[in-house]
Amino acid sequence: MAYRHVAGLLILLILTSMLTACWDKSEMNELALVSMVGVDSDPDSGIKTVYYQIINPSSGTSARGTTGGEQAPVYTYEISGSSFGEIKSAIYKILPRKLFIAHSKVLLVSLRSAREGVHGIVNFIEMQPNGRSSVPMLIIDGPISRVMKTFTPD
Repeated sequence: MAYRHVAGLLILLILTSMLTACWDKSEMNELALVSMVGVDSDPDSGIKTVYYQIINPSSGTSARGTTGGEQAPVYTYEISGSSFGEIKSAIYKILPRKLFIAHSKVLLVSLRSAREGVHGIVNFIEMQPNGRSSVPMLIIDGPISRVMKTFTPD
């Protein structure tokens, strides 16, 4: 009789563990899909600036055939801080959606940031919970903010 109770509890525990598969799901309309990331730093002040180009899902054609009108296809968010950790925590306070970096197609780095070294930048991208390591890195000679606000990856 005791073996039946133990077997029943074991089966119950196994079935219960299978029910927890979707505890961390995110709906598409809850995500801020990042198409491009840009990194710049000021060597004099030590301030780092990260740009996130977020896709605007309302700008394209919807399933009903209506267009998004005059809305921009992407929004560019600019976050500055003394460290990448500070920037990472600040972006979640600014964005109304959950940041999804795995969709990004390119990482832009300013020339002055690249001269300081890209180890910290690569570490920042790799430490993102949903980041990808196969994104090409391009070095930009000039103001990175202008590139982030005018260029969209294909």
